[in-house]
Amino acid sequence: MQPQATQEYSLEERELLLRIAHRSIDAAVRNQEFRAEPVPGHLHEPRGAFTTIHLNGQLHGCVGYILPVLPLHATVAETAASAALNDPRFVPLTPDEAAQTKLEISVLSHPFAISPEKDKARRARSDRQ
Repeated sequence: MQPQATQEYSLEERELLLRIAHRSIDAAVRNQEFRAEPVPGHLHEPRGAFTTIHLNGQLHGCVGYILPVLPLHATVAETAASAALNDPRFVPLTPDEAAQTKLEISVLSHPFAISPEKDKARRARSDRQ
């Protein structure tokens, strides 16, 4: 059985995560230290996430964690900077390019176990009814 979904992120939380990602990229491409702003408690929850960068309508980087190894706000900051500089498929972003990027953040659900045997048995029972 899948665990209950966590509360949806508010518009303000989503905007904050995008702001964190943009600021992290800007700091990374300028070789500066990124300083996180205070975030609400909900964004301290460990979550897996991917940050995808688009430049001029084209993919220009995507890096993420499938497992919840860091608080969400830290995951977003780290994956955004890494997508900007370390995705081996693309040349690193320049500061001028960083200002023109469009970002997408994909927050993953918590991992949960699935059991094909149980699902198969459940389907067989419902087929007989």
